[in-house]
Amino acid sequence: MAEIKKRGQGEWSYSQRKDGLWTARKQFGKKDNGKPNIIAFYGKNMTEVKKKAKDYESELACNRGQLISRDTVYSYVKRFITTYKINSVKQTTYDVLEDTCEIRLKPYSFSMIPLNNVTTEKCQEYINELTTCDKQYSLATIRKAYNLVNSCFRYAVGIGDLPKNPMEYAKLPSEDKVQKPTKDISIFTFEQVEQIYDELRSN
Repeated sequence: MAEIKKRGQGEWSYSQRKDGLWTARKQFGKKDNGKPNIIAFYGKNMTEVKKKAKDYESELACNRGQLISRDTVYSYVKRFITTYKINSVKQTTYDVLEDTCEIRLKPYSFSMIPLNNVTTEKCQEYINELTTCDKQYSLATIRKAYNLVNSCFRYAVGIGDLPKNPMEYAKLPSEDKVQKPTKDISIFTFEQVEQIYDELRSN
C-alpha cells in the first residue's frame, strides 16, 4: 500500500493501495477487547473516500445530538462515570463517584432537568438544596456533589455536548451555612504524648 497523506492523531488518513483502490481510515475509540476500533472506507479516488468519511462523521454527530437531546443531568452524569471515569480512577474513587451520583444527585429535581436546559441558576438551586435539606450534609459532602457535576459538565463542553459549563459560576456555601459543621480534630501536644508514653512504659 502506498501511503499518500496521513493526518494528525484523531483525523482521517488517506492512502492508495497497489491495486489503485483508495482508503480512508480513522480510529474511533477502542473495542470491548481493548483493540483500536478502526473505521475504513474504500473508493476509486480520494474524493470518493473523503465524501464517505465526511458522511460518516455527519451521521455520528446527528446520532450524538439525538442522544444528548434525550439526556437528563442524571443520565448524562451516570454515563460520564460508567464510561469515562471507570478506568481512569482508583476503585475507591469510582465508588465515591457512584455513591454521590445515586444518593446526592438522583433524588433531587435537578437530576431530571434536560441537559440542554441546565442553567447556572438551576445549578445554584441544587447546591442550595443540598445545603438546607433534611439530610444535613457537611460542606465536604456538598463539595463532592459539586465537583462531580462540575467535572462532568467540563467534559461535556470539551467534547461539544454543551456550549459552556453552567456549574462553573455556582457557589458553594460557607462553612457556617451548612447544617453539619466540620468536626474539629483534637491533637495531642508533645507534652501529652510524652505523658502517655511514660504511662504506658511504666505499666
